[in-house]
Amino acid sequence: MHLTEYKSIGAHWKKVMITDYQLISIEKNILDTFYEANGNYTCLNTCNPWTNNILKKAFIKTAIWTPFDSVILKNL
Repeated sequence: MHLTEYKSIGAHWKKVMITDYQLISIEKNILDTFYEANGNYTCLNTCNPWTNNILKKAFIKTAIWTPFDSVILKNL
């Protein structure tokens, strides 16, 4: 996972309001599924479905299928 700290908010960024419960769920699921490298990477199991599943588990509106990041962003 690559994280970048930004000093300001981009004009094209979209703000997503989440609850404390949703944030805790996201953090827990990232730790449970990523840092220990659980699972396999394939052309069908990329970062896009992984991200979609993390959001879905936190009860955040998601897409049915996420071959591209634009599908995730469109549903937020």
